[in-house]
Amino acid sequence: VVKRPIISKITAQYSYPPYAGLPDKSVEGGQLTGLEGTQIRLTFDVSIPLEKALFVPNGGKPEPLAKTAELTYACEIMLKDGDTGYAIELYDPHGYREPKPERYEIRVFPDNLPEVEILAPGEDIVGTRTVGLEVAFKARDDFGLQKVEFLYALDNAQPQVLTDRITGPIPQQGRASEARFAWDLRKLENLPESGTLTYFARVQDINPTGRGKSETTHFQIKLLKPTDFHLESFEAAKGILAESLIAWRNQLEAWKQGQQWLKAGTGKEDDPGWAGMQEKQEAAARAAQAMETHIQNLVKQYENNH
Repeated sequence: VVKRPIISKITAQYSYPPYAGLPDKSVEGGQLTGLEGTQIRLTFDVSIPLEKALFVPNGGKPEPLAKTAELTYACEIMLKDGDTGYAIELYDPHGYREPKPERYEIRVFPDNLPEVEILAPGEDIVGTRTVGLEVAFKARDDFGLQKVEFLYALDNAQPQVLTDRITGPIPQQGRASEARFAWDLRKLENLPESGTLTYFARVQDINPTGRGKSETTHFQIKLLKPTDFHLESFEAAKGILAESLIAWRNQLEAWKQGQQWLKAGTGKEDDPGWAGMQEKQEAAARAAQAMETHIQNLVKQYENNH
């Protein structure tokens, strides 16, 4: 009778990542459950001496287990998002295998990605290479932050970390972080008169798998020559004039319809004259709101390009 190898005992030693704040533990059994980033040392006791033993993750390549004693094998794994299970294959010196490879389930509780947001300027900008900006951003994570950076890139170049040059590396302690600084483009070396600067913030949490990274939207600064910048500003001013004329015409028409309604209207809100007057007033209000937005943007552009 051939004695095929079998696993007689499995021990799992859990070492939780520091951010979890959980004590290490040891349990018997091959079913694994834990937080992403947990380190687990698996020890397998077998029934007879083996030629080799393999750890086979679901969808992955088999890897040999380390022999730690005559009838004991071991390996270490880190729980990662996407891990679902594994099997152990046993081979004795005569080529006999276990009756059927046991499959074990892995359940991983993923660590949420960190969040990062640019508070200022947080929008696309048009300006010259003399533009100055107030930059503010914040980040948070459910367990803790490792690194928060503000980056920029000119045209298609590789992004560079701006915060290291202005503030130095931002120290991270705890689950939330905020930073503010003044960004003067005149201090950037070899900045051309025209081109596109891209800027964004990036954050990494303390998840040891390295998966916990996030970025903000990539905003742009369109660099123009001073003459082109002023020409674009003139075009923006034309837009303000156009909206003001729309507002004036609609308000005038609303006044005319109001006069007509006073003379011949029914005095009810469903009167066509009343409805037409309201429609014109609403159109005038929308144009006035558009004017305000255009003016605010134009003032901001000139204030930034001091």
